[in-house]
Amino acid sequence: MITELRRAIFKVGGSVAGIYNKFYWDEAPKTVTLPYAIATKITGVTDRDTSSEFKDEYIQINIYDRTLTGAETIEADLKTKFYKSEALLNSEMTSTTVIGIALQNDRQAKLENVFQISMQYLIKLN
Repeated sequence: MITELRRAIFKVGGSVAGIYNKFYWDEAPKTVTLPYAIATKITGVTDRDTSSEFKDEYIQINIYDRTLTGAETIEADLKTKFYKSEALLNSEMTSTTVIGIALQNDRQAKLENVFQISMQYLIKLN
């Protein structure tokens, strides 16, 4: 994943209420307190349409909180921020263009005393 796309994702994710300064890439610090979110690239599924030169990138965002309601509130804000966020993402990018972003999947889980919501996004680049 290109560095500027990762920075653009952070600009969107870092603006979400409840997780300001607690939106991380790949791993959160051991000292982080709930709630927080982690974004990762989903590897092994990058695809390039050779006829049009579109490239697909997949990211997953995991939200962690003590309550399901708290995690769902952050999830709703993330969905709102990423919905039709192409212009915002593109404002951070120079070497490629985001032509679409779509939520592909989301699911909830409980890990001991922590609720987790995972959201997977497809980002189409040109």
